[in-house]
Amino acid sequence: MIHRNRLRSAWNRVGSGGIHRAPREWQPWLIDTGSLTQKIEKAIGQKLQVQVLRDCPQTLNRDESRYFRFQIRRCRIREVLLCADGVP
Repeated sequence: MIHRNRLRSAWNRVGSGGIHRAPREWQPWLIDTGSLTQKIEKAIGQKLQVQVLRDCPQTLNRDESRYFRFQIRRCRIREVLLCADGVP
């Protein structure tokens, strides 16, 4: 299933107060309220199709939690497969 509709949820809103714990180089990408897919497309110069694999709250694994100094244990995780011309 290719996801073409904008999510109605607030998954990209920066209101949790936890964003500042992410590595500094990630913060501009994480706080951007525009389309992340469009930002990536612009960076690579190619059109992408997005296939949503999972979009739900879940517990972070140890490697993910380490980036937040183990202060965040659960968050909303949206896993997608980005494809260019049908190739992941």
